[in-house]
Amino acid sequence: NGFSEKAVQMIDGYASQGLPIITLSVPSVFGPFQQPDSPTPFMIYRAIEGESIPVVPEALIDDPLVSVDDVVSALLYIEENGELGKHYRLLPPASQLSQLEIANTICDVLNAEVPPPMGKYQALIDELDNPAIQNGISNSWENELIPLQIDNPKEIKAALNDTVRWYLKHPAWYSQSRTRFFDLWQNSNNIFNFSGFQKVS
Repeated sequence: NGFSEKAVQMIDGYASQGLPIITLSVPSVFGPFQQPDSPTPFMIYRAIEGESIPVVPEALIDDPLVSVDDVVSALLYIEENGELGKHYRLLPPASQLSQLEIANTICDVLNAEVPPPMGKYQALIDELDNPAIQNGISNSWENELIPLQIDNPKEIKAALNDTVRWYLKHPAWYSQSRTRFFDLWQNSNNIFNFSGFQKVS
């Protein structure tokens, strides 16, 4: 999820010594096979378990999403067309979702696939009044990277629907991941602090 100017300078040092490197900076990524250590899979895990789903108010965060399929497409593109020693930045789809919209989308899928005994999963959504969010590392350096927009990026809501259904269809993966990261996904402050969210001025 981005990298700093210092990291770019270190990579450039390796490239100057002949190492064939191309870098790709990407927004927050979501998709199958994720652990509950970032906000989107965290919300999916919590919703499936019937736990409260903490949601950060939209005005406090700037955290665009991109589907893992788009990241793969971008990697294949720069492998074929990228210039050695250059640094690329994957642009997210123009249409984005707020955290509340993400939570509602997850709940809509669960309402259809595994209806609760009563009510809807939306009752689990908990909008935080005063979330403990650390200021993340500034991404201003990314403005100097070469922007890359892939053709036909995945629509976020459709990709999110597919992701939730994937977890429901792969209980073995979900169960081992839930057990391994139990302490982490039980504590929303850990997730938000690790995610690199930044307060928007």
